Amino acid sequence: MATIAIVLINKPRKDGRWPIKIRIFHRRKLSYQTLCYINPANWNISGQVNLYEPGYLTLNEKIRERRCQIEEILEAFEAEGKGFSGPEILQINYSSWKASRQPVLPKADPASTSFLKHAEFLIHLKNRNQNLASAKRYTSYLHTLRQYLHTLQQTDLELMEVTDEFLIDFFRWCRTKTDQPNNENTLHRRFGWMAWVVRDALADGLISKLPFRRFKTKPIKVPKVKLRQDQIQQLEQLAMSTHKRPLARSLKTYLLQFHLYGSRISDVLTLRNHNVTEEGSRVEFVQRKTKKLMSIRLNEKARALISEFHCPERPDAFLIPWLKWEHDPSETVEENEYRLLIEIENKTTMANKYLKDASQLLDFEKPISTHSARHSFAQMAKRKKVDIYALKQALGHSSIKQTETYLNDLDTDEVDQAMNGVYD
Repeated sequence: MATIAIVLINKPRKDGRWPIKIRIFHRRKLSYQTLCYINPANWNISGQVNLYEPGYLTLNEKIRERRCQIEEILEAFEAEGKGFSGPEILQINYSSWKASRQPVLPKADPASTSFLKHAEFLIHLKNRNQNLASAKRYTSYLHTLRQYLHTLQQTDLELMEVTDEFLIDFFRWCRTKTDQPNNENTLHRRFGWMAWVVRDALADGLISKLPFRRFKTKPIKVPKVKLRQDQIQQLEQLAMSTHKRPLARSLKTYLLQFHLYGSRISDVLTLRNHNVTEEGSRVEFVQRKTKKLMSIRLNEKARALISEFHCPERPDAFLIPWLKWEHDPSETVEENEYRLLIEIENKTTMANKYLKDASQLLDFEKPISTHSARHSFAQMAKRKKVDIYALKQALGHSSIKQTETYLNDLDTDEVDQAMNGVYD
């Protein structure tokens, strides 16, 4: 099994800048490829170029992209049982290699102005790009739209029929349907999907103008559940004292999320033993949602949690032995990924059930879910005055604006404290 790392090499050039290299360790041999040169003082402990290096965002993106490319190539070679060496992998032109493996994508029918057909085409593209979570969600939206059209005794919908009047009637039906009425936030996401389909058709020249202009939806902001430090400690104590194995595992998964910089449940569940590096002091992985490389230094509590599960003798096995999934070489990449997605969703639902039980047992004000670990980490980091650029990297956000928006949604406690004494 080959392993990959991004390393700073102590071999300065005449200008004093050191090389950042991608390193492959395979069959007890090391292979390197230089990615860029930086001032060594600007290489931070998280394994990324910090903001004092000119063009640091571009450099980090270049490093992340190349790592993802090498990981994808290695995964393909190992899954297919092909022999390789580190230098051979590093010499592969990724674009040419990817093009040789990627089937030709179907083109949208230039003569079709059907909303349903164009939506199906875009969902197909999402599947091909392995954005399976979005594809699954959009397929559900399309199914609901077909149900509504059935009530109108229609089997198709033209793009130019998606007017303000149609959207008003459709959303009224979604809000009041008896089997599963939609709340305002679901309606907002559904409209965003329909608008995306129509705007894409407009860009492709299938229509000459947008059929809707005035219809808008607004999401309702729901207070995000986040825990205090003392409540995190209560969860830690319960995880150690409970004799219920599923509850203990759910709590420890939640705590790992919290200590791994508020990582998403999908990333923690899919960690492999080989993602634990540097003798158990660091975890490195690529986020499933954003494809960003994360390199996290483990604190004492995180190391203790991981040590319960870590099995270096089985580098490719899941760190937390919870997911019942194995790669099937007889299936396509999309089929394997879809099975993994379903398994992640099932285990997330199970974890949320036990976290709700823990919330009631500990008399928390509101029930927690796996995602509240992310909110809790962000809130505590904000209170500790963590630099927003560092927090952006820790959360894996793509922009500072995204981090600012995320933090603004957690501001209720700060407002309460600031208003203390106003009416005294």
